[in-house]
Amino acid sequence: MLTSVELYTQMHVMLGTLDTGRLRTSDYVNGAGVDMVPLVEAWIGDLARRDAAPVWLKPAAFHKRDILLVVPGDHLEPVAQLRPGFVRTRTVRVAVSIGPFLVQGDVHVPPGVQFEIRRLFGAEARTFMPLTSATLTYTPNPNVDAQHHVVLVRADHVEFAGLAHDANEESPPALASAVQDRLRALVGGSG
Repeated sequence: MLTSVELYTQMHVMLGTLDTGRLRTSDYVNGAGVDMVPLVEAWIGDLARRDAAPVWLKPAAFHKRDILLVVPGDHLEPVAQLRPGFVRTRTVRVAVSIGPFLVQGDVHVPPGVQFEIRRLFGAEARTFMPLTSATLTYTPNPNVDAQHHVVLVRADHVEFAGLAHDANEESPPALASAVQDRLRALVGGSG
């Protein structure tokens, strides 16, 4: 099956076409025998240099070990509830730092299972973990900010992850104020 993909490395994004055979993109990139990701064609963009012209490669191949994020273009059909084997899940919002990216999205957890962040990005995790309703931000260039239905995150490259809470939720006022002041000082360059 030919499907569109976006592959993100430390400095580049590759938009291209991937032949996954009969597999979904997530199953393909999680395959144990896949070391290279061959694309039928790809456009490569430099995330740090907005004015850099994209480069067109046809065909192209990329080391899986260097890919931090995958945005699959394929979607499950039919709708989840109509698929055989469908398991209802609940979502948990997480934030993940991976290289120069900050990704916030939903992890799907079966009912009755307690969410543990270590299991998600620990040694027993799949190579690429899906986050749905995801926001992807390239922190060196805030103009690179995108919303995606699904982002596959390279679990063994995650630097930190945690439950994401709404900024309007209650936290201890003194702590929240102190942390916000410290972040402003660090980001503003006076810290």
